[in-house]
Amino acid sequence: MLIVHVGTQKTGSSSIQHFLRENEGLLRESGISYISAVREWSDHNKLARELRSDTADTPRADAVVAEITARGYDKYLLSAEELFHKRVPGRLFDHLTRHLDMEVRIVCYLRRPDHLMEALYKQRVKTGDIKPWPLRYLDANKWECDYLPVLDAFADRFGMEHVTVRPYARPHLKDGDIVADFLDVTGLRMNGSPTRSMPEDNPTFSSAVSEMMGFCVRNSDIRFYDLNEKIAGLDWPNLKKSGDVYNRATRLRLLEELEPGLREIARRYGEDLWQTLSFDDLREGGSFAFPSEHDRAELALQAGKAVLFAAMRLKG
Repeated sequence: MLIVHVGTQKTGSSSIQHFLRENEGLLRESGISYISAVREWSDHNKLARELRSDTADTPRADAVVAEITARGYDKYLLSAEELFHKRVPGRLFDHLTRHLDMEVRIVCYLRRPDHLMEALYKQRVKTGDIKPWPLRYLDANKWECDYLPVLDAFADRFGMEHVTVRPYARPHLKDGDIVADFLDVTGLRMNGSPTRSMPEDNPTFSSAVSEMMGFCVRNSDIRFYDLNEKIAGLDWPNLKKSGDVYNRATRLRLLEELEPGLREIARRYGEDLWQTLSFDDLREGGSFAFPSEHDRAELALQAGKAVLFAAMRLKG
């Protein structure tokens, strides 16, 4: 069996990948191979980029097939959040079925679309990849949270019965943990005690911290990873915050547009998914609260202090 973990983005994929990488030897002793061909440190995103491209040549996919063919394990694993793309299923299926005769299982995790878009915006703005224009970013990239067409593409090729969709929300994960849930869902059992040294989560900075980090990275020689590490180590209030990029109206507009597809996903892959994808908290009388102008000003002030402090420390 080949298990293909396709993300999606910002659903704990790096935690799964680092766990598999750290326990690679134990997995092999248990008849499971975390495929090493074309793997970066812990993921297979190079393969995903090849399959998403227009190139006819597929040396990375060829290398994956060659490794599977040469080894005699019971199960093989691929993991890359960038595999969750409409172009991937067809090319992956054609390549695998041309060369291999084995069951393929697709596993993915979904978070509510507005939560995904906020997380992606913060990640990309703090690295300096984009400028702090959240609405422009949402309009240009909301295809990334339109899950149904991609799931349809995987189901059309591999069969809906071979596609597992899980909610990415702690209350609905086994033991509230993404790695434990992944091992349970995939049925991976190891002969021994696995280790786990990587913290599960990266800090969720406020929108203000993320945007000021990006400004610093774009306009200085300070590296993002150094700045991120310094700020993550600060035990200051008001540096970490969720729900502060898009207001209620923007979120509701996005989710109402996607609602038919989200309900169809829950109907096909498990009604428990709707508990994660539903958005009653955004409707009138709901619990969602966007920070007030006063609160946003306080967040911005604290963000400025933190980024300046970290930059000064890094520059000595």
